[in-house]
Amino acid sequence: LTASFFFCFKQKTAYAIRLGLVGSEMCIRDRYMGIINSKMQELLAGDASEGEDKISAELEEKYALLEDYIATQTPEDVIQVRVQQLAIGKVLINVHKKTPFILVKASTNLGEAYLNAKYYQQAFEHLSSALKLNSTLLTSNEETKQYHAHILTLLGQCYMEGGNTDDALELLQKSLKMNKTILGEDDFSNCSIYTIMAHVYLKKKMFDQAIDQLKIVWELSEARDGMKSETTASVFLELAEAYSKKKAFDDAIEFQKKAFDIYRDLESADPKLLGSIAIKLSEMYEQKEKIPEAIEALRKAEGIYEASFGQMNKQTCKIKRNISLLLLKANKYEEAQAELMQVQELEKNLYGEDSLQLAKTLKIIGTLNIIAEQNEEAKEYLQKAYKIFESKGQEKLMKEVSSKLK
Repeated sequence: LTASFFFCFKQKTAYAIRLGLVGSEMCIRDRYMGIINSKMQELLAGDASEGEDKISAELEEKYALLEDYIATQTPEDVIQVRVQQLAIGKVLINVHKKTPFILVKASTNLGEAYLNAKYYQQAFEHLSSALKLNSTLLTSNEETKQYHAHILTLLGQCYMEGGNTDDALELLQKSLKMNKTILGEDDFSNCSIYTIMAHVYLKKKMFDQAIDQLKIVWELSEARDGMKSETTASVFLELAEAYSKKKAFDDAIEFQKKAFDIYRDLESADPKLLGSIAIKLSEMYEQKEKIPEAIEALRKAEGIYEASFGQMNKQTCKIKRNISLLLLKANKYEEAQAELMQVQELEKNLYGEDSLQLAKTLKIIGTLNIIAEQNEEAKEYLQKAYKIFESKGQEKLMKEVSSKLK
């Protein structure tokens, strides 16, 4: 598996990682060893075993505190925290003779952190190391068996991201079989494995197989959390995406709408997520050339963003602009022009009076003036657009405007 993984996978080199990550495991481990040696010297006058136990307890407390700290960190900062935990784990095992399973967890967590930050080579190395060590512990600890499935799942995801979909599926199938044996066919923990398998099938363009996996996740999610739960809604989004890639837009729209309705009714719904669901729904309607429905979905997104972030917001402005373009597509020129006049004012404030965003809007307004035979207004808007394009060196756009000014 190792050779085939690296053969088809474009890795981020160690040099691409922020300074401080490369080689930091050894540095941090050495630092902790220095602290331990210093504390041991302080405690030599007392009972040696008591001193060692005190240091061990302090390290375990530090490990736990770092775990609590992770929730608020960026993906790369999480890597730094996981590196520290791995260093502490090595000290706890090598010096204080704690269970090696600590190192399995720490290596897995660091591998997962690298995976989430898209450093796939580093992820692969740490996950492989964790799997190898955990293999030696399978008969001594029941927890290690379930954790083995977890490591296999992460490695399967790593292979998938590297483009090796066949080996990814093989690992995920092993993980699923092991997880089912330990926890049962219908345990909710199987969902994460089924979901990654679906992603692998999507990469292989095996859409029906992907949908089959996601329908199992749907069934398990609904059984545990109910039909109107956030977990079920997230599966609906996955299904909508799968059907969309299959070009089965009617089914995609159905699941996207279901997801939107559930998230809309949740008190804890993230407005950015809810808005993005509505925008995606609009795109699906547009694929089916259902322009009125596409406009309606974007209006919902506009309302969500205005309510949460105000009108003077770049995403709100972008949504309004896209509404105007859909109105143009529907040959509703007057409505489109009225929308664009609002967009124009927003773009002046958000991007500046010499911005490309504003110039492109002025160009469209000028074109609409031509259609409405409002020649003086058209000339005014097009000349303003031309001046900005000229200042930005946008020769292609300058030619387009020139052809309209003739």
